Amino acid sequence: MILVNGCSFSTSASLKEHVQDLIWPNLLASQLDMEVINFAKEGKSNRHICRELFTYLIWAKQEKKELLKDRPGTLGAYLASQGWKSLEEAIFYTRVRLYRTNSLYSWDMPSMEKYKDMEYKQAIENGWKMGMMFNDN
Repeated sequence: MILVNGCSFSTSASLKEHVQDLIWPNLLASQLDMEVINFAKEGKSNRHICRELFTYLIWAKQEKKELLKDRPGTLGAYLASQGWKSLEEAIFYTRVRLYRTNSLYSWDMPSMEKYKDMEYKQAIENGWKMGMMFNDN
């Protein structure tokens, strides 16, 4: 399986139906005899692409399912299905889980020590913010 995410360079939405096989993800999949999942959409920013891909990969690892099964339609739908209200909340709980299983990088462990037993709102009130590391609280 090939997982693709990107902007208009990776999608066929602006092309006629009969040339969809000519976009690079489909050409590559054809050459490798693999299926392709394409999240690409015109106008996506690099930040959006990274956030969506990161969250999707976390979801796939947590659920231990193939990426083709039960795929959420949008990042927002996936977050809601998990009971999360934002990407930041999803990242917080993922980092707590990784901390508890000693799966964060050793240099990143100290930054989560203070927050490991807190709920998301409490952690925010106590200084947690997305992207914090190196114990920079």
